[in-house]
Amino acid sequence: MPFESTNAHSMSSKSRTAQERLVSLEKSRAAFEDQLLEAAKFVGIAVESLDTLQLEPKSKEGVDEASGYYGREKWLLRWLLKKLQASKDEVPRQRYQSWQLLQYLMLRLPLQVSAQTLVEMKFPAILKQTLEEVGKVASTVHNTMASEDTKSSKKSLKRKRHSEVAETGAGNRSQLVLQLESIHQVLDIITSSAGLSSPFSTVEQTSNFTAEYMKSVLRTSAEEAATILGLWLSFPLQDPGNTWSRSWVAPFIELWKTRFVDEFDALLFSRLCTKPLLRLIQLGLFTDSLKELGARSILIPARVAFDQDPTSSDILSSLTKLSVIQDPSNAPILFDIAIRATQTRESRRRKPQDESWLQEVFVTLQVGFIAARQKENCEALHSMLQAAVEFKVKLDLPTLRRVASKYALLADNESDWKLVAVLLKLDGNVFLIPDGDKHLIDKLLASITKTAFEDDRVSADMLNEDILIPLMNEFARARDLTGFIRHWYTQLVEFANAQQEACLFSMPLFCPWEEDPLQEAFSKFLEPSLNLQQILQTIEWLSSEVENHPNAVCVILQALAGSISREETVDAIGLRLFHIIYDNKMSEKLDGRNSWRFWSILSRTLDWLQVSDLDELVPLLESHAGPFASLFTKSKQASLLDLVNRSSVSLETPEIFRCACALWTVADGTVLEQAVQAIMLDTLKAVGREIKVFLQDLLGDADLGEETCGGPQHTIDRGIGWTLWSFVGCILVDYPKVLVFALVWEKDSVKEMLKNILWICSASNNGESSHVWLKRNPKTFPDLWTSALKCETVLNCRVLTDIIVGILSKEESNLENPLIKKNSLNDFAIQSLHQLPLDTIPKWERAHLMAKWRPQTLGGFATEINPAVLSLKIKMMHRPTFYESMKFEDLSAMADIFQHSDVFSPKISLALYKELVRLTISQMIEDTEQRRRKSYLTECLTTITNEIHSFGGKRSKYDCFAHIALVDATASVLFEKSAPLFKAEITSHSDFLDLLVLFKNNLLLQLKKTLKHIESMSLKAVELDQPEARSALAMTVICLVDAISSLGVAPDDLSPYKKYAKKAVAAMNLSNSTEYLEAEKRLETLLAAGGDDPLDQLTGDVSTLYGRQELLKKTQAAFVGKDQTDKLKFLNSIISPRDKSLPRLDQLMVARQVILSCGDSRKRRQEDEEDDEEGDEEDELNLSIVYTGICGKLWKSKELRQFCLTSETMEMMLRTKGRCLSQWDIDSTLGSIAIICSRNGPSLRPNRSGTIYLHLCHLMQAVFTSHWLKLQGHFHLVVQVMQTLLRCLFVPLPHSTTKITKFMAPPPWLSSPKHQLTAKHATAYTRLITLICDPSVQSVTRSTHNNLTSAKAKAKGMAVVHMQYVLTTYIRLQLEMRMAPEIREKMIPGIYAIFDTTTPEVRKMINESLDSSGRSVFGTLYRDYVKFGKWKGS
Repeated sequence: MPFESTNAHSMSSKSRTAQERLVSLEKSRAAFEDQLLEAAKFVGIAVESLDTLQLEPKSKEGVDEASGYYGREKWLLRWLLKKLQASKDEVPRQRYQSWQLLQYLMLRLPLQVSAQTLVEMKFPAILKQTLEEVGKVASTVHNTMASEDTKSSKKSLKRKRHSEVAETGAGNRSQLVLQLESIHQVLDIITSSAGLSSPFSTVEQTSNFTAEYMKSVLRTSAEEAATILGLWLSFPLQDPGNTWSRSWVAPFIELWKTRFVDEFDALLFSRLCTKPLLRLIQLGLFTDSLKELGARSILIPARVAFDQDPTSSDILSSLTKLSVIQDPSNAPILFDIAIRATQTRESRRRKPQDESWLQEVFVTLQVGFIAARQKENCEALHSMLQAAVEFKVKLDLPTLRRVASKYALLADNESDWKLVAVLLKLDGNVFLIPDGDKHLIDKLLASITKTAFEDDRVSADMLNEDILIPLMNEFARARDLTGFIRHWYTQLVEFANAQQEACLFSMPLFCPWEEDPLQEAFSKFLEPSLNLQQILQTIEWLSSEVENHPNAVCVILQALAGSISREETVDAIGLRLFHIIYDNKMSEKLDGRNSWRFWSILSRTLDWLQVSDLDELVPLLESHAGPFASLFTKSKQASLLDLVNRSSVSLETPEIFRCACALWTVADGTVLEQAVQAIMLDTLKAVGREIKVFLQDLLGDADLGEETCGGPQHTIDRGIGWTLWSFVGCILVDYPKVLVFALVWEKDSVKEMLKNILWICSASNNGESSHVWLKRNPKTFPDLWTSALKCETVLNCRVLTDIIVGILSKEESNLENPLIKKNSLNDFAIQSLHQLPLDTIPKWERAHLMAKWRPQTLGGFATEINPAVLSLKIKMMHRPTFYESMKFEDLSAMADIFQHSDVFSPKISLALYKELVRLTISQMIEDTEQRRRKSYLTECLTTITNEIHSFGGKRSKYDCFAHIALVDATASVLFEKSAPLFKAEITSHSDFLDLLVLFKNNLLLQLKKTLKHIESMSLKAVELDQPEARSALAMTVICLVDAISSLGVAPDDLSPYKKYAKKAVAAMNLSNSTEYLEAEKRLETLLAAGGDDPLDQLTGDVSTLYGRQELLKKTQAAFVGKDQTDKLKFLNSIISPRDKSLPRLDQLMVARQVILSCGDSRKRRQEDEEDDEEGDEEDELNLSIVYTGICGKLWKSKELRQFCLTSETMEMMLRTKGRCLSQWDIDSTLGSIAIICSRNGPSLRPNRSGTIYLHLCHLMQAVFTSHWLKLQGHFHLVVQVMQTLLRCLFVPLPHSTTKITKFMAPPPWLSSPKHQLTAKHATAYTRLITLICDPSVQSVTRSTHNNLTSAKAKAKGMAVVHMQYVLTTYIRLQLEMRMAPEIREKMIPGIYAIFDTTTPEVRKMINESLDSSGRSVFGTLYRDYVKFGKWKGS
């Protein structure tokens, strides 16, 4: 105590001296920095400590709290505020240390004292004056930095502060930011103390009584509050690249909220704050807070005025017009805020007054648009309309028409197509429905046509995808597709006339009306929108117009030909489309842009034409009439390509070839076959020659065009590459019958052509081709080849598949491919063989493929162990047969390749290699009576015997992992199927067991050597830096551990090697190498399985697939040799009904694996003794007790993975361990599901509510299918569960207070309105209803059932009694809650299944139990059931 008194006296003495010094400095008008130093000393701190002072309210060191005396702090606070208030001296306000000292004093003083002083000194006025001065300084700093034109990056908001006051200066940017930070912290303390803190504030809040003191500090006039807020919002705009805190604007927003309310608040806010607010939202700063502020301060007041007088929008205009005039991009922001301010919850519709308000906002915001800024206005309107589309805002047609005519479609053809596209999305009637004499559709279509003549034409894809196709869709929805066809025809005519007037006869691009995407979309609308009569009328109209405008008619006929598929339409039209163009020589009148369309019309017609109509084409083909002469001329030419220039081909060439393929496809077995045969064969030879020339062009790096095959094309002439791709597509994909028919006459030509195509595919797939065209189109030819291999026409032709397989098997390498010429594996050929079904590959070819990559020499390319080659051999071995020249030494030689060659992916290759060995040995041992198989097995046994003996000799090396894998896989298969070996006297039982024991001992010795080698290499730090050495060592350890585990391991076997294994694991950890990761885990698993108590090691990481796999391996190894009692003891130790704690995820996974290995058996007891011996049964360990423990943990789960794993374990036990489960277990299951679906359910993640519901449905399904008999007498529990599950499919209406809504509240995991159940979950529930109302005979029949009594009828009787309550609940929930339409649709089969079980008496009872609304719903359901669901007999 004496020490404390002395210390306090010393403190008081120093403060008095400091106060006297401060007064003296103030009288002498000393510099403010000196005064601030003395002021800090007055309260017992030095100015250097302000930067590191912990500003917490509890930090009141040096204050006499017992006496309540705060004299020094209070006096200094008043002195400091006077300095800050002085209007003539701006220096105190510019020093950030002044605000830090103010902050310090506020935290030291009681809040009441601070508030009283701040109110007395008019703190808002001080703040306003300071911010005005800071704004001037900030503008000066910003202009200075801009003039310097520096490229340095902008600094962060958090700065290192200087320790000396003399070093401060408001003239530089760093000090300016520090000053703003200090001001922000002061206001944050005030707002937090007033209970107005933001979610981001770190200051402790106070009580409500004390908070009122601080609120009085912030209360000021609306004008002053708006000025302060506007100034503060403007500061981030001067440094937008800075990292601003999320709470930067929150305290100042609270200051605005606590203002004195004024009738001109909205106008003041609009004038002083709106500009910086909207600019910050554009920059993405403080978006959520500012949008809410804008809604409360601008739009909601305007909305209140609008609701009072809907005819006037003066207030809204006065609040927003200036902002839009300043920047049109502000309009979309204000419109978005208005939409969000009226946004309804869930999927409810907006109120009519909300729609009217949004309409008024949209119209009013346009008033501020200035005509001179047309581009900016259109962009703003596009954003506003896009928001209307996104939030489904309805705008009236007159408003949208004004937008379309004033901004979207301009007279000078400078149309804004993005604006047109969004108008179509919002309401297509803007263009479809005329406005008096104004037809916007004509103006729109004319503008689209004129784009074809523009130098800087708009994207054709954009016009088709965003405008023309949606426009066509709108016409179809309006049931006026014929009107669109007439508009289409009119614009084609207008385009032709404009082209002729401009003398542009060689335009290289299609106009928008001629594009392929438009025709493809037309095929989706024609038959669904028009009936047969309308289609025929359209065709008749086109035939009447063909004389005047054949080109326009031809385009539409082509679209019609590609859109017909219905049988009645095909029968009625026939060759009508062809004759419209062919008759009267109309095809000769087509210009060069459209002459190819004649062939397209014919080929598309042939795709759906009836065989009886082909007779009309025979005389035309035989006489070479009209355009058909081109078929014969083209097939006889030396080159099939008609080059327009050096690299372009007329589009007529591929279309003629396509037409020939179509004719050949439909001509088989008809009178047309002879007329087409010669044409097709000559044309096919010509295509083969062109493909051969194409190869030479690729080698010579010729110009083959710039098209990207497979995408939309817009040019009339196409490149050579695209044309050849089109040829190959016709042959392999569109018309594969051409190849089948051609094999009869031109087998060699077809074979050569396919080989050339394969070479192109291999070069494209190889990725090493140097040609630009192949790099631009890397997958075009491979995709065609792959599609052909999946085609039934190709696969059903044995001759063709034999040719393809023969070509693929010979192309094992790329050495003969002229485009590659490398001795590398032909990966594409291997992939193609993989894709072919095994049935299509003959036995002799499979034998050839098995011997194809036989190991001949070591080194070089390891193609024999390439994963693709090994996978192919595995595929071949799935067909059990003995291939010629098969020898076990080939498999042994492949193991040598792992050791002597660089393997790209050794783990994958080794796994495939072991699978190949297993399959081969398994098939050889199937029939040991065959001499070749017996000889193979004898060689196999001799080889592995030599290998086993060699492991202990000098040959043993740490990198012989493949030989270990070979012997391991072979020995495993021979051990599993050893009986045929002994029967065939290949070896004896004792000799084979001795061989396995020797193998095990040698493996352990080899493991010891390898582990010691790893340890020694780690100590020497040699080779471990080489990935190849680490990979070989890791693979050796993995193979050794796998082999030892497969042979079985005991603790005594591993005890001599534990110390080496631990040292090796430590060495692997030190290396931090990814190669050792799996080897390290395998070693740990082996040690855990061979430990003294392996059950203690059953822990692991279940968050990764690898961790789960390792945990399961540990579990399997730990329980080898354990009996049922040991397993049950272990399960009881981690899952017990008496244990209230929840098991970990790894414990649940281990328990699940152990339960799977337990037998499904239980001691039999008499039914009447079960109740008397209940206590004894609890003491006995069995799976029923384990299930009870798991079931008790289900509804207590705290995380989703735990819940899912628990429910899956319960479902597995219900389905596979049914004999062990008691009646109590089934009742507990039903009770747990009911709890989970109630308000007391677990608080699991709402975003996975669907997963939780499906798991519960699966549990119920397992109960119904496997334990139906245990439900007899307990069906009231089933009804309760079905009612709670049914409740989950409904969504409560907002503000509903009915009794049923409160009683059936949603569970916590279904409380989020954003994550509700869907139709998939309704389907699962419906399946449960059908299992109850119509159970299977197997599930309801006892083993001792009397066949004279129908068990199924008895089960349905239970459903009649109880399921009526589920139906009643469904009806009542329909009245009190909302069900999504898609869920209601999926529920219909379940409701009908309940009606199937009811009788007239039951239905009468249900009807009487309902009120009038319920009876109405019940009557509707029953009438629908009678009409659609009730079985009425055959």
